[in-house]
Amino acid sequence: MNIVYIITGLGMGGAEQQVCSLADYQDYLGNNVTLISLGSCGKIKPKRESIVVEEIGMKKSPMGFLKALLYTAKILKVRDVDLIHSHMFHANIFSRVLKLMFLKVPLICTSHTTNEGSWWRMLVYRLTDCVCDMNTSVSIDAASCAVNRGAVPKHKIKVMYNGIDTCRFYHDSSSRIYYRNLLSVSQNTKVFLAVGRMTHAKDYPNMLQAFKLVADYRHDIHLVIIGDGDELEGIKCLTKQLSLDDKVTFLGARTDITEWMNASDYFLLSSAWEGFGLVVAEAMACEKVVIATDCGGVGEVAGNNNYLCRPNDSKALANNILKALSLSESSYKKIGMLNREKVSDKYSMKVISGKWSKLYSCLAEGRK
Repeated sequence: MNIVYIITGLGMGGAEQQVCSLADYQDYLGNNVTLISLGSCGKIKPKRESIVVEEIGMKKSPMGFLKALLYTAKILKVRDVDLIHSHMFHANIFSRVLKLMFLKVPLICTSHTTNEGSWWRMLVYRLTDCVCDMNTSVSIDAASCAVNRGAVPKHKIKVMYNGIDTCRFYHDSSSRIYYRNLLSVSQNTKVFLAVGRMTHAKDYPNMLQAFKLVADYRHDIHLVIIGDGDELEGIKCLTKQLSLDDKVTFLGARTDITEWMNASDYFLLSSAWEGFGLVVAEAMACEKVVIATDCGGVGEVAGNNNYLCRPNDSKALANNILKALSLSESSYKKIGMLNREKVSDKYSMKVISGKWSKLYSCLAEGRK
């Protein structure tokens, strides 16, 4: 099958990483895969060299939009496309216009968040929905938000969870000593890891306020934050204001996420909203105990074995951190093993990609 993925850009976010992983796995299964990014200068790409990656650098103007449509249509004509799978708002709308004007192939549009923007975006989604063959969302909560906001009718959206590369994300204690030495902390220090872009959605102030409350009781803790973004400097300033300079380390954008997860003891997430919570599932695959805000699909993924609280409540988040710190060694290990088992059984890329393959085949066969 000739599959084309279209995405808004190839930054370091969870949605972008998920699309690249899905493209890799579909290529591994023997499909011909093309990945088209509307942006340019992407920071990540699929690993498999046989995948064709096109970054079209669409300009934000009517003429730029038209040129991008014509250029993409030319690419797809050569590829003899069987199915298009678009991701994120701009790529979803772009793909709908592309199909309407040039192509008569099945189109799947995927949303990766519970918060895709203002009312007019929802209106554009609804007005162009007739062009799309199937809408998918990465969690039950995200799908419900799309329906409730009028973006898509209930009968035309399907929940398709994100997939985790369990061969990449797994428990491995070999990196623990080396990476902890980089922090200049003892092997007995309880290290918390947070991974995510420095944006309003991730609500790092909530995390830092909670960590400050815990640090007043526990001096054997340290927080490592991986990620970059527009709010980084403001978050660093807040860290100083809270006198947490010696308790928090900012690492910026990194690619060695697995190693840092295995060097840590707990995974911490403070988001105001999420779609799926990809990093939560990745941490669970590494057998980490998760303390997180219950938003989007996080509760669906983490379940009852981990520690969840409502968003924007630093006291509740701090209380859950303290509860997790009080776990016995045997209870800690049991939660880690259950987390790994759940991700392997329900969210592994092998399982999720298989579900996508069935949906692709169903839509492609319906076209013939």
